[in-house]
Amino acid sequence: MRFGVCLNLKNIAMTQYRNFDFNSMCMFNGVPIAAGSSGISSLNDAEKDNTTNIKSVIELRTSNFGVMHPKRFRSFYVGYETSGSIKFSVTVDGGTTAPFTLVPKKTGQIQHMGKLPLSRAQKGTYWMYKIENVNGCDFSLDHIQGIPIILSKSR
Repeated sequence: MRFGVCLNLKNIAMTQYRNFDFNSMCMFNGVPIAAGSSGISSLNDAEKDNTTNIKSVIELRTSNFGVMHPKRFRSFYVGYETSGSIKFSVTVDGGTTAPFTLVPKKTGQIQHMGKLPLSRAQKGTYWMYKIENVNGCDFSLDHIQGIPIILSKSR
C-alpha cells in the first residue's frame, strides 16, 4: 500500500493520499501536482482514478467539547462546498449512528448550509464525526456548529 501526506502549513490541515502511484508532490503555480511512474497529475482536477470514483473521507478527532458530562445536540449546522452529496456519520461514545446524507439545494460547487437532524437518543460524553463524498464528488468542509445540551451524570 502506498501512502502520502500533504500538510497545509497555513492552517495545519492534513490530506492523506492512499494507493496512488505517486513518488513526489509539489505546488506549481498554485496547483497541487503529483508525479510517479505513470506521469504527472493535477490533484485539483481529479474526480475519478481512471474510471473509479475517488473516495474522500474526513474523520474529525473525538471530542468531549471540554465538558465531562454527557450531552446531546438537537442538530448540527454544516457549512460546506460540494459538487454533489456528502454523507455524515456521528459516533457517540463508540456507537456509530445511521449516516445522514446532505443533498445540496443549489447546483455547482458553491457555498451551502445544511442541517443534520439528530435524535434525543443520541447522547454521550465523546462525539466524533466522519464525512465522506458520495459518487466521487469534490467537497470541502467549512464548519460544523451545534449547541450542546449538558445532561446530569444520572442520565
